This record gives sequence, C-alpha cells and structure tokens, in this order.
Amino acid sequence: MLLGSYDDETFKLLKRLREFVLETFGGNEIYCIMLEGVDVYLSDRVQVLAEKWSEDKVTLFVFTEGMILDNVEDINLIDEAVKTVENFLRIKYQATFIRKVPILEKLGMLANACSLIFVLRHRELTKGGELVELTYLSPYCGDRMYFLKKEGIGLSAMVKEILDVFNVNLRTYNDERELFDEVERIIRYRFLGS
Repeated sequence: MLLGSYDDETFKLLKRLREFVLETFGGNEIYCIMLEGVDVYLSDRVQVLAEKWSEDKVTLFVFTEGMILDNVEDINLIDEAVKTVENFLRIKYQATFIRKVPILEKLGMLANACSLIFVLRHRELTKGGELVELTYLSPYCGDRMYFLKKEGIGLSAMVKEILDVFNVNLRTYNDERELFDEVERIIRYRFLGS
C-alpha cells in the first residue's frame, strides 16, 4: 500500500510509483494500492475492495475470510461507485446488508491485509496527512512499514520517536529514480528473496 500527501506533486509521484510497482512486479502476484480511489464495502456475504480506475470504470476484488473469490475488472459505473457495488453484490452474491466503511476503518483494514506499507514524505509544505497515517498505523504494523522521505526534509523528535518505538523502517531518497530503486529493492528482498 502506498500512502502520502495528496498535494499535486506528491500525488502524481505516488501514481507513477504505483505504476512502476505494477509494471515491475505484476507477474509475481504483487499488487499495489493507494488509499485514494479505493473503497471497501462490507456485506452479509462478502467484502469488496473497489478501485476506481477512471471516471466511468471500477474494478472489484471480492473477498471472504481473507481469500479472494472474484476479480471483476472494468465494471461500468452506474451513477456512482456505491450504487454500482451495491447492485453487483445484490445480484451476484444476494447480499442484503451492504456498508461502505469510513476512512480510518478502511485504512486499518487495508493495512492489515497488506504485506508492505510505504509512507511517502516528498514535500515539507503539505497538510501532513502522511504523518497522520504513519502515527495511526505504526502501533499495529510498524515492522511492515517503510517511511520514505526526500533528502533534506527534517523530522520532528516525535516522528523520530514513532519510527523507533514501532520499528518503522526509514529510507531517504534524492530523486524519483532513487525512490523507485529503493522501493524495488525492498519488494525484491521482502517477497522474492533476491
């Protein structure tokens, strides 16, 4: 999972990084999601991760008890994603109760399901959403987290303490190429053993 600020510059970098990971590791059953553009739905039958790829298409990943049941790509949106998912679940899975989870619950659920979490601090002058995500997730999955910060961006004593207490890995980078190389190396050694 990729997390970070959604200022224009950082958001575009996160999207390029996501595409790089998918292109580099897609054949290894490694998937990369960003919190933005992804929603999670719970029903009385299954759980659904809905990823909006464009203004009119969504991909659904259907799970039960942590196991993927179905991967339905490029579903045409009916008005909005919520209605599309509700119709899909009612028709295909006979779901009667469907709930879209709020953002913090979604963040926690996705973090629990992800093997690696990258939190990116690319610019200093942002609202600091990535620091909120870091603080929220560190106690539960710090050993699976990498805090990637651009060289030259300072960290407060509080952030350093969070990284240390919860065993969050810290990496720095100077430019986009170095960031991509760092992420590729981490994924290769954590999942592929090379």
